[in-house]
Parts: sequence; C-alpha cells; structure tokens
Amino acid sequence: LAAIATFRGAGDAAQTDLATALGEYGNMLYNSGRLADAEPRLRESLAMLRRTSSAGPEQVANVQNTLGMVREHGGDPVSAKVHYREALAIRAQLSGPLA
Repeated sequence: LAAIATFRGAGDAAQTDLATALGEYGNMLYNSGRLADAEPRLRESLAMLRRTSSAGPEQVANVQNTLGMVREHGGDPVSAKVHYREALAIRAQLSGPLA
C-alpha cells in the first residue's frame, strides 16, 4: 500500500509503476479471497495500462486474466469469459501463429 501511495504522488511519469503495483495488489487480494476489494484495483490498473504507452501487452493480458478469475469466482462467468478471451487474444499476438 505504501508503494501505491508513493506512485500516486509521483505524477504521470510513474503511471506504469502505479498500474503494475495496483495489478499486483489486486492479484494478492484475489488470492486472499477478497474479490470485492480486488476488482476495483484490477480495473484501475487495466485502465492505466491501456493509457500508458510504456506498458507491455503482457501486463495487460495478466490483469485481464486476473479480472477473469475474479469475475468467474464472483459468479459472473459471462463477464469472466470476456476477460479471458481478451487475455488470450493478447497472448496469441505475442506468441505469433501456431504451426
């Protein structure tokens, strides 16, 4: 939490770091079973990663996948499927066509 507060105060230059910290915090909350707390952190992370040119697509895919898990375990398989598909599409682009 201290890292998130530090990055929030650092301005635009630290947006990728803040997005990463929020994503990791959201993942930790998910792993702790705190789905309602994890989702807003993950959504904020995803929005920031999409706005930040220095963010890698793998980061976006990881947050999308975790959001899928949060939605699935929260009882919303339709929304989970959307996140999983977006994560898979990004990973497919990164790995190239399958032979």
